[in-house]
Amino acid sequence: MNHEATLPPYVSEKDEIIDILKRAHGNKAKASRMLNIDRSTLYRKMQRFNISGDIATPPPTKSNS
Repeated sequence: MNHEATLPPYVSEKDEIIDILKRAHGNKAKASRMLNIDRSTLYRKMQRFNISGDIATPPPTKSNS
């Protein structure tokens, strides 16, 4: 039984990278594994498509100080 989520068909490679980065919560190592590409390749594609490195980074949590 496969426990990985089924991915939708993508319109473009850029859309796929953005979606996977969001699913990986901004973790580029995890996103590159999900895309089955080297992390350096992911960084090059992000640069080529002008994708921000913090596209899916969760906002900092508020502390109760």
